[in-house]
Amino acid sequence: MPAPGHDLRPRVEALLDVAGEARSVLVCTHDNPDPDAIASGFALGELLRVRTGATYTLAHGGVLGRAENRAMVRALKIPLVPFARLDVDDLDAFDAVGLVDTQPGHGNHRVTREVVAGRRLLCIDHHPARTYEGTLAPDYADVGGDYGSTSTMLTCYLEAADVSFDPAVATALFYGIKSDTRDLGREVGDVDVWAYQHLVAHTDMGVVSQIEHPRLPRGYFAALSSAVRKARVFDDVVVCDLGSVYVPDLVAETADWLLLAEGIRWSIVIGEHQNDVFCSIRVHDRRFSAGKLVREVVAAWPTGSAGGHGSMAGARVALDPGMPATGRAKLRRRLLIELARAAGVPQGARPRPFAIDVGAVAPE
Repeated sequence: MPAPGHDLRPRVEALLDVAGEARSVLVCTHDNPDPDAIASGFALGELLRVRTGATYTLAHGGVLGRAENRAMVRALKIPLVPFARLDVDDLDAFDAVGLVDTQPGHGNHRVTREVVAGRRLLCIDHHPARTYEGTLAPDYADVGGDYGSTSTMLTCYLEAADVSFDPAVATALFYGIKSDTRDLGREVGDVDVWAYQHLVAHTDMGVVSQIEHPRLPRGYFAALSSAVRKARVFDDVVVCDLGSVYVPDLVAETADWLLLAEGIRWSIVIGEHQNDVFCSIRVHDRRFSAGKLVREVVAAWPTGSAGGHGSMAGARVALDPGMPATGRAKLRRRLLIELARAAGVPQGARPRPFAIDVGAVAPE
């Protein structure tokens, strides 16, 4: 049965009509994809394969850094490949391009005008709609709406398209919803609850457990220890400059962890990977919007791009490859200060260390 108030059969037919007779489709996630993006891309590819007979290639930019994400791809045998592996001949073979969990003009994906190059562009994303002025305009777009994850949207699409839920696809979508909504506790609506419950019967919970509890590289623990030492608190705002990180995912993961601390409303974390500075903002207060905050701040940075919604958001600022280490550190500090002030930290406020003496609170 369709989700309450979300009968997407007309949208499915519109999607298939725009895809037309495409025989080979390139489906792209945003860079450094999270479970929601991976699952959504997987599901869109399978929907097109089943309904049109098209083959698909699922690709991502950046790195697949977080241990859970790698475990998800490995355990479910998701055919995700780095975009860098595709050459000109590979791109020439595609008739259409799909973009999931992000939108044209966002700046965090590899779908450029050259990649589209006259092909049909399909876009499905639960984040707030962006204007396409001066950038690529999708031939089919379903963006925004009352969804806590893009995986929720694709669950509705598969149901409306009468595509049976393959266990691997269902498990991926279930975990996409689970992770993006924090077990239905963040940015969630009735349709997300429906999709989550609808997928349970088709989901391999043993695999979900494997994904949630992967083996972690030792470098992860060093990075976590460093984050605790570097974090600073201004009343209910915690900020942290991680410096250089071995994978961009650590920035978002650290922001999630720091927000769990008692008395914290805002978590703002930045880190540098190769020639980009990544920012992750989290807020534990429905009166505020992390997405609005980061878009307003990063709009003033010429090489920046940002996006997100109520409780969570992120941004990326490209660096000049020739910038010395001291200049990069100053840039990160300036960006962190601007984000902190936007979150309510007054100018000149004195921070406190995030870490405390655990001996002072240890049980007797």
